[in-house]
Amino acid sequence: MKSGIGTASIRVGEFVIGAIVAVNATGDVVEWPGGAILAGSRRPDGKGFISLSEHVRQRMADRVTAQNIGNVRPSLTHTTIGVIATNLDFNKGDLTKLAEVANGGAAKVIHPYHTTEDGDVLYAVSTRRLKLHGDQVQGDIALAGIMGAEVVAKAIMRAVKMASSVEGIPTYRDYTAKLSPELRLVRM
Repeated sequence: MKSGIGTASIRVGEFVIGAIVAVNATGDVVEWPGGAILAGSRRPDGKGFISLSEHVRQRMADRVTAQNIGNVRPSLTHTTIGVIATNLDFNKGDLTKLAEVANGGAAKVIHPYHTTEDGDVLYAVSTRRLKLHGDQVQGDIALAGIMGAEVVAKAIMRAVKMASSVEGIPTYRDYTAKLSPELRLVRM
């Protein structure tokens, strides 16, 4: 399925944190909270989704049984790449930690995430315009990271929900309009 680019942000007083993410994930993109698949591996008949995690588990079982190394190999052309931006006065080390914490938002909505088949990465940047008083930078990084994870998850879901299809490659909007709710997830 085709995804796209999504954005999301949070403002708390003068503090702002936002994310922009380009989504072409190997894993299923799921609704958070909730877990319903929004985009992922489609059934061969096009009438629902296959849970990629369960499908891979079955393929691995088949591989072990058949001793066939080529059975499990998703495409090598997938990645989810994004930038999280804030106005807090963070240095390079702080931004690295912020990106690590905020990247947990992608793991909330992409199953599986960070596979060896993906080039998943999240960068962090700062305008450094908001200087908070006190000596609590680590606490500020944690708070910003928690909110950052939320905006990353929302940006990924928006990338899926707002994408436009191209010929032969449907999107969430095209696909879900054709499916009844009970067909949206089919376990194999």
